[in-house]
Amino acid sequence: MGIFRALSGDFCCSSIRCSIDEELFTQSRAAWAEVSSEPEQFIAAGNRIVVFVHARVRPRDRSEWQDVRLADVYTVRNGKGIQMRAFADRQEALRWVGAEGLNR
Repeated sequence: MGIFRALSGDFCCSSIRCSIDEELFTQSRAAWAEVSSEPEQFIAAGNRIVVFVHARVRPRDRSEWQDVRLADVYTVRNGKGIQMRAFADRQEALRWVGAEGLNR
């Protein structure tokens, strides 16, 4: 299951019902020629959801694949994903949402 399928539609994360806009997902992956990604962990932090992601990516200007572990942070308002911010450093994502101690 890819990250978008895990986030699309309704899912429950600490009593927050939300759906993620496909446009937010598409914009976050614009630099890559090909991407295969899997969510590893979901962390609720107020009106934000931190998603730890394991991805295999191939940049547009290269033929080699790379394994990366990153974090996406989705901001939710009125049950809808309204913003997505990607972080190369998972700990930075946790700091950004004020949840440094929540990484399990």
